[in-house]
Amino acid sequence: MTKNAFVVLVGFDEKEQSGETLRAAFDQAHEQPNSRVHVVRMLSELPGALAAAVEHPHAAWREMVDCAAREAHLVLDRQVKARFEEWQKEHQHTKIESVEVHASFTEPADGIVGLADQLDADLVVLGTHGHGRLHRLLFGCTSERVIRHTDRRVLVHQGDAQSP
Repeated sequence: MTKNAFVVLVGFDEKEQSGETLRAAFDQAHEQPNSRVHVVRMLSELPGALAAAVEHPHAAWREMVDCAAREAHLVLDRQVKARFEEWQKEHQHTKIESVEVHASFTEPADGIVGLADQLDADLVVLGTHGHGRLHRLLFGCTSERVIRHTDRRVLVHQGDAQSP
């Protein structure tokens, strides 16, 4: 079976630089015919409702996780649609066929690598938050872990380093 679409997977989080990374992913997808962009947000922290469930062992865990994931998906969908509409104003004749969002409770690097494989992504676009060498040495970073664990092409986008 031949693959018809050029698939771009982009990691997204609440950091300001993610908007620039998303634009970079749209730009990459725009260069290819029949492209599809998948935006993923891996939720590595428990929201308040799940943290509260730890204290109430009779709570329906699966239902709470599903509810939190649905809410995160809706929020992500609104954010991504707004940014895509903004990007489209500058690119009237885009080759991007679709933009889809994904959100789940998974360790970010593992989740991104797994989703890239599942989607058979041609390109993974990730942002970097400009942490110093010591921070990366001690804690690592998602983009470095993804690069080490995937055979997919990875574009690491570093936006303008503007500090408030």
